[in-house]
Amino acid sequence: MTDDELVNMFINGNKSAFNELYEKYINQAVRTAFLITKDRALSDDVAQETFVKCYLGLKKLKDPKLFRSWFFKILVRTAWELGKKKANDVPIEEIFDKAEAAFEKDEETSDFRLLYEAVNSLSKKQRTAVVLFYFNDMPVNEISKITGCLTSTVKSQLFLARKRMRKYIENAERKGGLIANEA
Repeated sequence: MTDDELVNMFINGNKSAFNELYEKYINQAVRTAFLITKDRALSDDVAQETFVKCYLGLKKLKDPKLFRSWFFKILVRTAWELGKKKANDVPIEEIFDKAEAAFEKDEETSDFRLLYEAVNSLSKKQRTAVVLFYFNDMPVNEISKITGCLTSTVKSQLFLARKRMRKYIENAERKGGLIANEA
């Protein structure tokens, strides 16, 4: 079923329709919140609070076809809000514990870690744009609606984020190369 069909069913009294929306979006919500907040425990809280806000406000959604954008707008704002309340510095080991289990090869894990370190080096707004664009396959205009920024601002954030991530990765690889050459 489509999101708008599930939203309409929920609005018309079918509470199980919300459970289907929950199941459809929970993993993506937790992953997105994790990438924005850099905190596994907080990402669960962000996802749960987002679903509560959606449950309570779903009947006010004017166009059920816009559920996905509306949902992620709430998710991003909740992540920013709860992220401010929690210290931003989290040990890197804690960030990658769960993600590393998905990778079997050391090389893949190393590349994965480097990518996430590069993402985590970004400002909050750049990181949010990157997470929504690359990890959630959202178009720039949808990210614009979610973050409340102009599309040109989102494009700029993505451009600057790519540039910063490229530099971060190049520096990390150069440092790795220097360490290997010195040994």
